[in-house]
Amino acid sequence: MEDTKESNVKTFCSKNILAILGFSSIIAVIALLAVGLTQNKALPENVKDGK
Repeated sequence: MEDTKESNVKTFCSKNILAILGFSSIIAVIALLAVGLTQNKALPENVKDGK
């Protein structure tokens, strides 16, 4: 009986960890895309030429 309860707890914990890691990965990708898109604006002409 004890082994079954312990394995259920381990399964539950591993599923929670996988869910948290997956969610964190998605948030990280969204954050990187947001930063990349906001930083990728065209420079004004006077900055491009260096004059």
